[in-house]
Amino acid sequence: MDEVLLEPPQPVSKQIFTVAGISVAVYGLDDLSPDVREVACLWLLHPRLQTQACMTPLAATTLTSWNKSEESKTVGLLAITFDHHRAIATNIVLGVSLGGHSAWQCLFHDARVSAAVIVIGCPDYFSLMSDRARLSKLSSWIDGPTPGTQFLGSRDFPPGLVKAVELHDPAAMLLGKLKGGSFRQVEQKVPSPVEQAKLLPLMKRCIQGKRILNLSGSADKLVPYRCGEAFIEWLRVAAAPGSWFAGSVHIENIVFDNVGHQMTPGMVVEAIHFIERTLSDHLTNRAARSTKI
Repeated sequence: MDEVLLEPPQPVSKQIFTVAGISVAVYGLDDLSPDVREVACLWLLHPRLQTQACMTPLAATTLTSWNKSEESKTVGLLAITFDHHRAIATNIVLGVSLGGHSAWQCLFHDARVSAAVIVIGCPDYFSLMSDRARLSKLSSWIDGPTPGTQFLGSRDFPPGLVKAVELHDPAAMLLGKLKGGSFRQVEQKVPSPVEQAKLLPLMKRCIQGKRILNLSGSADKLVPYRCGEAFIEWLRVAAAPGSWFAGSVHIENIVFDNVGHQMTPGMVVEAIHFIERTLSDHLTNRAARSTKI
């Protein structure tokens, strides 16, 4: 069951706006300092089978923490949520479960998204669905000389879906450029010079200059960390100091021991700190640019 576990937060202002027929909740508008020079937006994407209302405690807790900081007098923070179905978000995005999957998509496909917090989400749809097919013992998984080799492209995962995933899924988009043309055949963490030449334009377009916080539970059975681990580790190695994509993307990855498919208070703390660091870094970088001008 998808859960967001939080203590009752300190209340913050909330206003409802209808945008293109969608009810959008905006938190913190009345709490902005009169001296703010700009406003950052944190888009909160709810888990599957839930509504925007379940993100209210996270919105209130995050805004309360940021509004206590000195930086909040310069950069205001709003939290925005709505009932979504594979929706596209902007600026800083935080997603839980299904929202976490969506947050990976937003990060890679919307140039306006500069940072993302992914909570119990997965960047590797092939791996996640293959794992579920295995656990469900689908005939399309069992059939064939080796279990699993016939699943992708079967009636349970048709060719049209395979092609769509290859075009849009973060793991398939990048790891599919490696040896053999398939992320499932990756044998090395560092791409060859030829592979790097293929990857760099795509990675620069999708994630250069962006920040990522991935939060997972080691005991999550619905979205197991292992399903996205290979891609996350590959991306982390690529972005490490001295590596071939060093300094181009900031990635933090935290796996919480004995935590299942839920957002825990510890995850909330990490998410808030990441958002605050992101906004503080934005202020620092803006000041540096102003000094150069």
